[in-house]
Amino acid sequence: MASTTAYLDLDLCRKILLRTEEVMGSDRPKGPDNYYFEGYGLEMVEYNLRKLHDYGAISVRERIERYSGVLNYWPVLLYDKGLAFIEAARNDEVWNRALEQIEESGVQPTLKRVRRILMEMEREAI
Repeated sequence: MASTTAYLDLDLCRKILLRTEEVMGSDRPKGPDNYYFEGYGLEMVEYNLRKLHDYGAISVRERIERYSGVLNYWPVLLYDKGLAFIEAARNDEVWNRALEQIEESGVQPTLKRVRRILMEMEREAI
């Protein structure tokens, strides 16, 4: 079986944060079943969950015992950094413009860099 290489996927990070906001604000169960995204494998989702956690946007719960075929990490808390990212990235048009700007710059995308660009765009709109 071929292994996939996980990488920082900014669209997936946005989806994870928006889903986390939705899940945390609802009465539904908060477990890993909320974090399966069409078109994304488990390795990719887990990698991006860890990146969001390392960035300080979310806190994740990790299974003590590892299981194959299920998520072993999932968000349990959304921090202020994650909320600020969501607010800046909520608008599809602004989000797409930010991604275009990053692509055109040729620099390595990071969550910090994307958030900074989003915040600048938000300030310009005011």
